Amino acid sequence: MDKASLNKVILLGRLGRDPEVRYLPTESGERVLARFTLATTRVYKKGGTYQEETEWHSIHCWGDLAKWVGEYLRKGRQILVEGRLRSRRWEQDGQTRKKVEIVAEKIVLLGRKEESIPEPAAEEFPAEPPDLEPSEPDDEVPF
Repeated sequence: MDKASLNKVILLGRLGRDPEVRYLPTESGERVLARFTLATTRVYKKGGTYQEETEWHSIHCWGDLAKWVGEYLRKGRQILVEGRLRSRRWEQDGQTRKKVEIVAEKIVLLGRKEESIPEPAAEEFPAEPPDLEPSEPDDEVPF
């Protein structure tokens, strides 16, 4: 059996909707799950015109990363996701269904700063400098 293999996915895109965060009960407490969709767009040239092709990816993550996702990610936010592919199969209405998802292991925020984070206020300067009293020369050298 060949043990050399790699299941790695790196995606850069925008969230399609706000993440859904669920707290699932387990024997040892609860486990946190976050799910969201990510849109990636490929631009290519066909017949002299540029075309866009958007793919939608189902992404989920667990634990502390899921809590972080619920707190900081919102629809439209640009992120980089690093993770692995996972396929699921199930029976529904007599048909076998299949879904390929990405299990996120690392997420990096990209793009501009959030608008909700206030910028520091600019320091205001007077139109004219105040009159300064001439100071007496200091005979001592500071060094």
